[in-house]
Amino acid sequence: MTYWDLELEKLDDSGMFDIFKTQMKEANFHFSNFSIDRDAQLLANRIALLKQEEMKTWKKIEETKKRTNDISGLKKRNEEKVQKKIFDI
Repeated sequence: MTYWDLELEKLDDSGMFDIFKTQMKEANFHFSNFSIDRDAQLLANRIALLKQEEMKTWKKIEETKKRTNDISGLKKRNEEKVQKKIFDI
């Protein structure tokens, strides 16, 4: 047996090893909760960012529709002017 095996046996016999294992489990549990909370916050931030991007996209779509209508109106007026000139001549 090595020195460390003997030390582990001493710890195991004294119950200190069980306390150490319990403390390690608690530490891992707290770290795990911290990690879960952090991941949840990151996901919430990502969702908020995606919602902002969606709003910008819808705004651009509405602006494009408006611009399309404006251009269609201009095209129609120009065609009417051309037709009027053709018939006036």
